[in-house]
Amino acid sequence: MRIVVVALLCLISLAARAQSLTAFTFQGELKSDGANYNGAADLRFRLFDSASGGSEIGPQVTVPSVPVSGGRFTTMLDFGSVFRAGVQGYIEMDVRTPAGSGSFTTLAGRQAVSSTPLAQGIAGVVLTPSAEVVDQFQTSVSAFVSLNTSVNYQAFVAGVSGTLTGVELYVLGNGLPVTVQVYEGSGASGKLLASVTNGSGPTGARRFTLPPVQILAGATYTLGISGAGSIGYSQSASYAIPGVPYNWYFRTFVTPMPALKVKALEADSVKWSNVAGVPANVANPPLVFSFVRESLTPQNSSETSPSLISGASADFTLQKGVAIINWSLSCYTNFGSTAFAFRVRVINQDGIATYSPLKQFYFNTPGQHQSISGTVTMNVEAGTQSVALVQNRTTGVGAFSVDSFDSLSFTILNVRQ
Repeated sequence: MRIVVVALLCLISLAARAQSLTAFTFQGELKSDGANYNGAADLRFRLFDSASGGSEIGPQVTVPSVPVSGGRFTTMLDFGSVFRAGVQGYIEMDVRTPAGSGSFTTLAGRQAVSSTPLAQGIAGVVLTPSAEVVDQFQTSVSAFVSLNTSVNYQAFVAGVSGTLTGVELYVLGNGLPVTVQVYEGSGASGKLLASVTNGSGPTGARRFTLPPVQILAGATYTLGISGAGSIGYSQSASYAIPGVPYNWYFRTFVTPMPALKVKALEADSVKWSNVAGVPANVANPPLVFSFVRESLTPQNSSETSPSLISGASADFTLQKGVAIINWSLSCYTNFGSTAFAFRVRVINQDGIATYSPLKQFYFNTPGQHQSISGTVTMNVEAGTQSVALVQNRTTGVGAFSVDSFDSLSFTILNVRQ
C-alpha cells in the first residue's frame, strides 16, 4: 500500500470538539495496490524534526476509523505548540486497513509541514474569562410535595451560551436524596448530559454542582428530578399532568463563553517567502486579525445559490490592499454523496459585495461532522468590512447543516498598499 498526499494544509483553527488553537487540517489520498481505497482506515501520525531519522517532537496522534471515499480523506491533527517561525517539521504516517483489525503499516517518506503567517496570526485572539451568572430562575415557593415520578421534569430555554455549572432547588431537609439530571430538548427523552445527587443539608435553597455541560442560548433543556427527597414547587399539585413539565422552584447557573476580542498585530517578525498573494517588496508589515465562533446556531440549508452560514459573519477594520483570508469550519449533511461550494464574501462600507472563487467539498457520510478549510486572496478597501462565509449545494440532495457542536474561525492577513 502507498500513500499520496494531494493536499497538506497547516491551518491553525479550532477543531470541532477539541477546542484547540494548535490544530490543523490534514488532507490526503490513500491508494491500495494503485487503486483508490474506499472504507474506514485507522491513521497514526508522528512529527519529526528531520526528513529522515532525527528526533520526534510533540505527541503521537492516532485517529481511528477515518472515512475514505475515492481515496480521499480529511482529518484534524494537533501536536500542540511545537511549531515556531522558520522551523520545518516532517510528518510520518501509519495506516491500518480495514479499521480496527490487523497491524499498522508505516508509509514511505515523510511529509514536510511548517508554520505559516496564518498560523502565527492566531495570537491575535484575546479571550476574557467570564464570571458565573444566574441564567433561568423561578423562585416562588408555595409548598412542598413528595416527588412524583409521573411529574418529574422541568424544561427551560437557556438565555446564555456557555457552561451550565449548577442547579439550585428548594429542598426539604429530611436527609433523603434528590437527583438532578440534565437532558437535551424538552422532556426526559433527549440525550442525557449530566447527573448529580445531593441528599444532605437543611431546608432551603440547595445548589447541585454539575459536571460542565455546554449549553446554547435559545436552545431547550430539561432538568429531570427524582429521588425520595422533597422539593419546593410553584404550582399546586392538583394541576399536575403526567408527562408535562412541572413548575418547580429552580435556578440555573451558567458561566458564559469567554468574551472574544479581535486584536490586530503588527506582524513584523513574519517571513513572507513562498507565501502566495503577498506583493513583492512589502513596505509595511501586514495587520493580522483572528476571529473564532463556537457553538454555531443550528441550520439546515438546501439552497443551490450562495446563502449565508449561521454565525459566519464578522466585521473587521481593514486597510486598503490585499486580504489573505484563512477560514475553517466544521459542518455535516443529512444525506451522503453531496457536495457543497464555499465562498468568502466581503461587503465594504458602501454595501458592495465581493466574492472569492468557490471551493468545493464532498460529504460522503450523512451525519458525520467534517472539518473543512480554505485560504483565499481578495482585494479590500479601507474601513470596516463585513467578512462572511457562504455556501451552496452543487451535487446531491443533502442539506448543509451546522449545530452547537460546530465552530468557525477566520484568520486574516491584511497587506496594506
